[in-house]
Amino acid sequence: MIQVIPIMAEPGPLYLPVLARGLSDLAALRFNSVEIEAQVNIYLEQKEPQTLLELPLLPEPVWNGEELWLAGVLKAEEELSLALVLFDPRCEQALYHISFQVPESQFLSEWEKQMAGLLTLLKGEPLKESQRMYTESLEAFLAFRKGLESLSQAKDERTRNEGLESLLNAVAYDPEFIEAADILVLFLVQNGIAHNFEHSVEVLERLRQIVNSHPRIPLVLAEVYLQWGKTEKATQVLEELTDSFPDFSDGWIRRALLYHSEQRLDEALVALQNVLTVEPENLTAHDLMGAVYAGKGQPEQAEAVWEKALTLDPSRVNILTNLALLAEEKENSAQAESFYKQALQTGVEWWGTFHYYGTFCLRQKRFEEAVSLLEQAVKLNPTNTLSYQNLAFAQLQLERYKEAQESLLRLLQLASDNYTRRQTLQLLNQLNDEGIKIEIQIRKLERDWENGKRWPVAGGLLKLFYRARQHWFYWYLTGRIVTEVGLPGLAMACYHQGLRYDPGFPLFKKLGLYYWQKESLRKALPFLRQAYQLHQSDVEISKAYLQTLMKLGEVEELQANFQSLAATPLNQTTL
Repeated sequence: MIQVIPIMAEPGPLYLPVLARGLSDLAALRFNSVEIEAQVNIYLEQKEPQTLLELPLLPEPVWNGEELWLAGVLKAEEELSLALVLFDPRCEQALYHISFQVPESQFLSEWEKQMAGLLTLLKGEPLKESQRMYTESLEAFLAFRKGLESLSQAKDERTRNEGLESLLNAVAYDPEFIEAADILVLFLVQNGIAHNFEHSVEVLERLRQIVNSHPRIPLVLAEVYLQWGKTEKATQVLEELTDSFPDFSDGWIRRALLYHSEQRLDEALVALQNVLTVEPENLTAHDLMGAVYAGKGQPEQAEAVWEKALTLDPSRVNILTNLALLAEEKENSAQAESFYKQALQTGVEWWGTFHYYGTFCLRQKRFEEAVSLLEQAVKLNPTNTLSYQNLAFAQLQLERYKEAQESLLRLLQLASDNYTRRQTLQLLNQLNDEGIKIEIQIRKLERDWENGKRWPVAGGLLKLFYRARQHWFYWYLTGRIVTEVGLPGLAMACYHQGLRYDPGFPLFKKLGLYYWQKESLRKALPFLRQAYQLHQSDVEISKAYLQTLMKLGEVEELQANFQSLAATPLNQTTL
């Protein structure tokens, strides 16, 4: 570790302390750029400068990774002078001395030269690549440093604008000072655009006039115009950008996105083809081109482009999801399911995959899976109203009314149109139905049982008997409870009673696994089949259903379900 003690500036011109602070940071940056850990340590006190500069040199200046300190003194008389010493604080011996005096115009070039020598010594070999200088202009460097300090401390509009103005001055002094332009653009993107569109445009337009070799400046400028609602001006800037920088792929992609949003699909395709001419393996271009073809009603071309993209990156989760949606349009549910599962298996948690797969399961009436997937979708994207709407519907189908009520209330908060609000309020009003209130009470008893409230739950079930005896979940919960108290025969009677009242997945699963574990496969099969149809992602059911079909020789049913069964990772070991 190299501890950089802030370089001291002796009394002199007003810019000297700014330059000293900038050089301190730049020294740490240069060390880190060649994988030598370094930091500016403002808590270390520098001794008398002359004392440090007179430290004796080590007889064999070789660095073995021990902690060293870097200190220095900056002076300005007729010329600028800098003295630096790199020393071991334990033995107070110097590893390296730097001292030079040059005119201001040569100062930064000499600094870079001396730092390169120091880095070569520490690395023990010549540097593989010379570090590109930020700027040779001292005026540009000082303006850059002043801008950074102003922006880092800005608490009001005036200080913020002063910082931006200093960065503009830095670029004006040296139009090749790309880092200053990048910092300015980055600050506007992160802090300034939404704050004041007009001022952001003014700054970027000025910057574009100064630096005509930096394509990202007009790209950000076009984005500001779009956010400001000035689409025509944004289009003009993007066209000028791609004319000036025809090999800059990001410019063509942004043009394509704009055209796509305006349904100018043929022009979007032309823009994307320009990208692929320069970069044939540009994934973003393939991705967007597939969307354009899909928008044109050309699913075969969209599918071909997206499949090409998958050869470049098989884990591209949004493309896998898009292919699943295409398969759904072709009414190929098995292929859609395969793509959705591949998307999930990438491990990339994109909300869209969970939303569309959950919606797919909802249409398939696999409500347990739909709830699980849509819950993840709203977790990853908590402002998507359609996910909440579908989640609430699935929860209602499962008679999980309390959870559905929470989803509907959240949807009511997010809904931006009156139609959705009216629908949501209607569903919330339906939850006041007497049957639904009974179901909510039963579900609460289940939670109480799981929390260890045994006797209150038993008493609650008895009280609810006459009102709840025609609810399948009442018999399912009663069966679970009597199983836990050691009455499995009575539990099976409860489960079978529940079959009379349009049961859900948990009851089919409970009966299917019970008979499967007893190896009563013929009895198990209809329950396992029903459970699998309702929840194909349940590993226990998939495994039991697959093995039951194999053992009973149900070849046709096995073949019909083999693709989806084999797609469940844990089932592959059971084949």
